[in-house]
Amino acid sequence: MLGAVGVLAEQAREALGDTVTESEGAAAVETFTAASLEAARDYSQAQALANSNKDDEAIPLYRQALERDPNLGRAYSGWAASAIRLGRKEEADQLYQKALALVDRMTEREKFRTLGAYYLNVAGNYEKAIENFEALVAKVPVGRGRP
Repeated sequence: MLGAVGVLAEQAREALGDTVTESEGAAAVETFTAASLEAARDYSQAQALANSNKDDEAIPLYRQALERDPNLGRAYSGWAASAIRLGRKEEADQLYQKALALVDRMTEREKFRTLGAYYLNVAGNYEKAIENFEALVAKVPVGRGRP
């Protein structure tokens, strides 16, 4: 349901002539499964900060989202990606392990994005990363030119 609300909000903003930056646009098309609106809000804000290269500011929001919803696998993955960019590979590996433990609760899109990022950023298995990102592109519809 939260995903549908996001799509409707995006359409309404576009119809009203709203313009967003590239990082805001990336956050706006993010899909994920959350147990509460508060966790979804925290995660979305963390993603917007991470997309703007503000990883130090994003991490506390990922943490807060996970306090509200410990099963929000994409928050572990987002936090891990921020940790990687900050040079904290061991922390990222631990976070990706938590995200991977939750892939059965994720949508296909969440699963392929999480696995692709893990193989790319931590495991260094580029073939598996490509395989997952290709599966993402092949199986998940893309709207208006955005993944």
